[in-house]
Amino acid sequence: MIQTLVLVAALSNLTAVEGRVVQLSVVSVSIVNSTSGKVVPFHLEPYFADVFNAGGKTEIPISRVRIGSIVKVFFNNRFNGTRRAERIELLRQ
Repeated sequence: MIQTLVLVAALSNLTAVEGRVVQLSVVSVSIVNSTSGKVVPFHLEPYFADVFNAGGKTEIPISRVRIGSIVKVFFNNRFNGTRRAERIELLRQ
C-alpha cells in the first residue's frame, strides 16, 4: 500500500502521453500521439531496461516493445527542455 502511494505521488509530477511507437533505439523512443497525431520523441536513460504492463504493476523487458505497439509514456522536461521518459506502460502490442 505504501509503495502504491509513493508511486502515485511520483507519477503525479509527470506528464503522460499515449500513442503508437514509430521509432525505438537504445537511447530514444518516438511515438505518434493518439490525440494530436504528432510524432513525440523521448530520451531514454541508460538504466531504462523495463516497461510495465497496462495495469502498471508487472515489469516486462523493454525488448517486448515493438514498432506499432501502443504505449503510455510518463515523462518530464527537466533537462534542457528535452522530454525524458520516466516510465513506459505497454498497453497493446
